[in-house]
Amino acid sequence: MKNTSPSPSALPLAIVVFGAVLHLGLLFQVVTPKSFAAWLFSIAVLAPWLLLFAAHRLAAGRPVARRLSLVFSVSYLSFGAWAFFDTIYVHPDAQGGLVFLVIPFAASMAVVVLVFALLLTRQGSAARRSGAR
Repeated sequence: MKNTSPSPSALPLAIVVFGAVLHLGLLFQVVTPKSFAAWLFSIAVLAPWLLLFAAHRLAAGRPVARRLSLVFSVSYLSFGAWAFFDTIYVHPDAQGGLVFLVIPFAASMAVVVLVFALLLTRQGSAARRSGAR
């Protein structure tokens, strides 16, 4: 019987792609894709996903780091989708568009901390493997 489950490295990429497409889809419910504002907001919405992709790459080969980056991705996917959906459909407001700047900015800051921590622990684990102190 052939194993049809996705490889462990495919899951983070699938989450990043799905999250980016979902969040952009919700953004384009509010703005027209041809406007200049749509391009600016798209960059803001995609920034955390690009950082999360980098975090997944840095976490490769380290099970705890990989799980932590997956938790960040799933958390941002869930919370971001909820916040965007709530702003568009449940509690529409004239200032609601700001959620497409504030939520990605906050998520980007959290992921920058994660990436920085992954970089620090990667250097430390490489030194321990080589025997240097």
